Amino acid sequence: MERSEGSSSPGKDEENSVAQEKIAEVVQGPKNHVRSAKRKKSARSSSASNGAKKQKRAVKKNKTDPIQAQPDCSGGIQKTAEEIKEFSSDWLARKVLVSSHIEMRSKGIAASSEAIEKMKEIARSVKESHCHDCHVELSDDMPDRKNYRWMEEKLHSQVLAEPVAGPTTPQDSKDRIPFNIHYTGKPFFDPKTVKGQDIVDAAKTGNKGFEDFDEQRNKFLYEEDTGIVEEEKCFFAGRGFKPEESKGYVPIPKFQLKDDSEESWNKLQEKVLGTSMCLIKGIKVDEETFSLETLAKVAPKYKLRILRQLPQPTLCNFVQKPIARGSRAGSRRWFTEQAEQFTTVKKYSEYFNGMRAAGEVAVRKIYENPETADEVLKKLEGDLKKVAGSVGIKLKKSYTHLVAFGTNFDVEERLADTKNFRFASQMAEINKFKAFLSPHGNLLGFTKVSLRGLNKPQIYWKVPGCRTCAHLENNGLGSINYNIGPGTCIWYGIPLECAGKFQKLLKKRLGEDLGKALHSNDYWPSEEEIIEEGIPLQKFCQKPGDLAYVGNGTYHWVQSNDFTTNISWNIGQPTFVQLATAAVVNDNYLANQTYSIMPLETICWNMIIEGFEMDQRMKELVKRMAMRSLSKTQSQLDFFVKKNIKIFAPSQLNKGIYGTERCRLCADNLFNYIPLISTYTSKDPRTGKPINTSQPYCIKCVESCQEWKGCKVYSRHTMEDLVKYLDSVEL
Repeated sequence: MERSEGSSSPGKDEENSVAQEKIAEVVQGPKNHVRSAKRKKSARSSSASNGAKKQKRAVKKNKTDPIQAQPDCSGGIQKTAEEIKEFSSDWLARKVLVSSHIEMRSKGIAASSEAIEKMKEIARSVKESHCHDCHVELSDDMPDRKNYRWMEEKLHSQVLAEPVAGPTTPQDSKDRIPFNIHYTGKPFFDPKTVKGQDIVDAAKTGNKGFEDFDEQRNKFLYEEDTGIVEEEKCFFAGRGFKPEESKGYVPIPKFQLKDDSEESWNKLQEKVLGTSMCLIKGIKVDEETFSLETLAKVAPKYKLRILRQLPQPTLCNFVQKPIARGSRAGSRRWFTEQAEQFTTVKKYSEYFNGMRAAGEVAVRKIYENPETADEVLKKLEGDLKKVAGSVGIKLKKSYTHLVAFGTNFDVEERLADTKNFRFASQMAEINKFKAFLSPHGNLLGFTKVSLRGLNKPQIYWKVPGCRTCAHLENNGLGSINYNIGPGTCIWYGIPLECAGKFQKLLKKRLGEDLGKALHSNDYWPSEEEIIEEGIPLQKFCQKPGDLAYVGNGTYHWVQSNDFTTNISWNIGQPTFVQLATAAVVNDNYLANQTYSIMPLETICWNMIIEGFEMDQRMKELVKRMAMRSLSKTQSQLDFFVKKNIKIFAPSQLNKGIYGTERCRLCADNLFNYIPLISTYTSKDPRTGKPINTSQPYCIKCVESCQEWKGCKVYSRHTMEDLVKYLDSVEL
């Protein structure tokens, strides 16, 4: 799923001070700010926003511009601010022109041979290179041999490690403070024989039941040379790929669904789940249902988030802000800039169509007189800058060359005055997808809520040059992205076994400070540097009607080179590999001061409670994760007892508590115990009676500022019930 949040997360060393500042503001009530009772944004967005504000404060304090301070500002092609603007404007005009030409020709609009040749010449100047996908029959044997990236043994060793003996004496009371849960490392109990009460009794003495978290071991993901990349190159060489001409690149498979038979779908599923990335052709979607024109009528006033970005070729990453007069910036920098604004869908539609209309007018002029192409391009640059000011807040003249990326249009939003979905037609179309490609009916269904950025379908509208920065999906989940068109997107990917090597390069290129939170900074990796570093790179072109599937643990980033509409969502395949990857990435988050948006504890317990059918390996992993959760939950209970804090029983559960909750401040997931703090009191507009609004916070954030007096703690399950649920899992 495409990610477009532009922020970073707080470090552990800053967590307490920020917690005190934020909760104090919430509890005491800010003077000029009213907090909405509706929690529309995801906790990830909230915590990321906090991180972004802290980073800005740090920059201001140190009087250092993070863009200019980067170690990679001088790499690649060198340009001044004015040269960058001219370069960007020219590239955008050419891409808009070529996109309009292709669309017009597809509609049968005639052009002379001279005009067509001139358009081909312009197209060559902005042509992408090294895009590789190869057609693979559903009957072909893939190189993975049903062993995902040849990594299953490694995953097994991390999350299903052999038990070791734990401490035999009570631990120091300091160790009884509730801890962050992690899933790698050796347990102290054998999951095949342990009883839930054994874990509870050990937790009461300070014995967590598993090894302490190894931050250094989890700092980076995998750096494995499994041999699968070389085998893939040989496999694709027999299907048209020429390794000697594209050193460093690895193709992705492209599958064609030829019919709607159950046999074809089963074969497709088997092939897709074994790939790090692939393209699927032949899946039919009612594209008009998701078009900008349709949704501008359905929800014209929908508040749409847009990102202002510098349009440029995929090989470049120039700075968009003005640099010091006379100085030069390089094209191989990694850290990106993008300004956030908001508009309505109707306004964005006018902008989107305005750019397309400007391109069409320019193409017609070249069709009429090919010799005027240079003049037409120059005029188009100016016309596009005029259109840029029609969306979002008014731009200064020096920024009118920036494009607007329409991001994160949530499909499942409900109207306040009806029980019906506003986007019933769109959801009906999404629900046609088979289970392994659906946002529902997999691991994410056990969250019991629709979470923005996790299992909520989203739509993205792009003009040429819009970028989704490099990222892993939440907890290394899979995702799908369907391109409605009319244009193309360029995708990059790095498979799971090379993710650690990529992370090390990323940290080096972002710098020690900016690279601290590997999962939350916005960056655009240098294609050339990745190849130079010996990291296998997947790069391909997603055409209209193509569904791009991103497999477990695959880093990826995307740029639109034309006008496109994309629909996307995460997928949590109900497999051992997916859950194990999620557990490993969770620990990678912890080691890099980032919290997981995926509520793994909630998912595992709900799988047990609902009797979800699992194979033995999956069942053992779920039980091990629940064992750790049970120990953590008991340590939380002991903490509340020590503090003389009343806990409301499950029968008294606050109706405002969602199926999945997370701390409003740090975004940590809250499983069994939900501390609620009253944030402000407002009046019901209908009755005039006061409404007390509460928000959830984790134990650490409340404890950091000692706000337990105004806190109510609710529990979802009794400890007795959790013990019973755990014991029901027999291995």
